[in-house]
Amino acid sequence: MTKGIAIGLFLAFVVWGILGFSQQPFTVSRIEVLGNQNVPTGEILKAVGFKAGDTVDAAQVKEAARAIQDLGYFVRVTPELAVEDGEVVVRFTVEEYPKLRKITILGVSTGGAAGGTLWAVLKDAFTTPRMSKSKILSILREHDIKPGEVLNAGKLKEALEEVLEEYRKKDLATVQIGQVIPGEELVIEIQELPIVGNSFTGLSTVPEEVVEEMVTVPMGKVGRYSQIQASLRRLASSVYFSSVNVAPELQGDGVVLEWELEERVLLPQPQPLNG
Repeated sequence: MTKGIAIGLFLAFVVWGILGFSQQPFTVSRIEVLGNQNVPTGEILKAVGFKAGDTVDAAQVKEAARAIQDLGYFVRVTPELAVEDGEVVVRFTVEEYPKLRKITILGVSTGGAAGGTLWAVLKDAFTTPRMSKSKILSILREHDIKPGEVLNAGKLKEALEEVLEEYRKKDLATVQIGQVIPGEELVIEIQELPIVGNSFTGLSTVPEEVVEEMVTVPMGKVGRYSQIQASLRRLASSVYFSSVNVAPELQGDGVVLEWELEERVLLPQPQPLNG
């Protein structure tokens, strides 16, 4: 259910000067880094893997550009080879992600039964697990995703995976990361998706009404692992089915649980009676 992080990572490769660079090794006279404002040049050069005076080829320059990209701080890394006054210059032009000013978390429910009685609100608060915005921000901070720091795409990905793991620990199954919009204000959308229906396949002799009675996952609420697994065990242990699987399917602003059922065959073919 989990979507990948919606941050574009790009790598361009431009060769200036001698076309033979692409086939033959050459000696590097100088390495330059352009465009970095917050990430130290020394940190970038450590990722390059070679230094002035080394003999390399174009493939190694490409690998160095990917290694710089893998640092996570850059939207784009463009490596260039140039000949200046008879010297070969390897130049990396980088475009940094911005330094964060603010982080906004969208989609995290605050709980409470809208329009319900005080008892309903209290019951919902004590029986339904919640994830707070403060907990999500704390996880982000642990991965250095916080105001004042340059956004790092790799660390952000790790942080969001930990956020989803925290949801799993809270027994919340139908949650995914929505849009992630990088900028000085980093916007992260968490989609806490309610179960909106069930779909059954594989039924031929067992009435759907019988199956529906055994599936007790509440509608209109975020799916919980324990409730889904309880219904799965109930179906699997019944006399009706030899195989049961369930998979979530996005539908609108919610999730439909698709139950794949294989009915048990007690007598595959008529058996003769002896005696």
